Amino acid sequence: MKRVVSSAGQALVGYLALLLFTSLLLIVGCGAEEESQAPKEDEQTTTAPAETTQRATTKEASTLSPDEVIQAFENAGLEVGETYPVEQEPGWDENRVPKTYAQAARFTIPSLGVPEEGVPGPRDRGGRVFVFDSQRDLDAVRGYYEALGPSALPHVYVKDQVLLLQITNDLPKAEADRYGAVLQEAA
Repeated sequence: MKRVVSSAGQALVGYLALLLFTSLLLIVGCGAEEESQAPKEDEQTTTAPAETTQRATTKEASTLSPDEVIQAFENAGLEVGETYPVEQEPGWDENRVPKTYAQAARFTIPSLGVPEEGVPGPRDRGGRVFVFDSQRDLDAVRGYYEALGPSALPHVYVKDQVLLLQITNDLPKAEADRYGAVLQEAA
């Protein structure tokens, strides 16, 4: 009796073999990493409390808050008016911006004017600074803004994959770029 194996079956077997091989490499690699990081019996295994605290605060300090970014704009001489959490923005709950951020603040740019009373849907007269816990969370908001039509497309700037600055397109690009540059320089 002759056995016939289809090319699709051979491809599946090949794929499964590759998957198994890759999994084994990952398991072996992770085990080797754990061994290299594990202290030897002769080594001291205690960590001073100050050292532990220093590591924890260094990570937290590397991400700025929205208020710190807005303060950096002011310190650089850029125009900043009223500031407040985005949740206090009229209509924010109905706004389609993904709510994947950890923190966010709104700031106005007074030279752009104030929204007219009684006009539905107040025009954006400034910008927003968002802080995220991950790049995936940032990408959701960035994607939302970048998908807006040309007439509504804002200026968007990103720093360290966890900070996003959005500024209305009513502000000329050259001026918006100044805010973007300060964002990149902020420590």
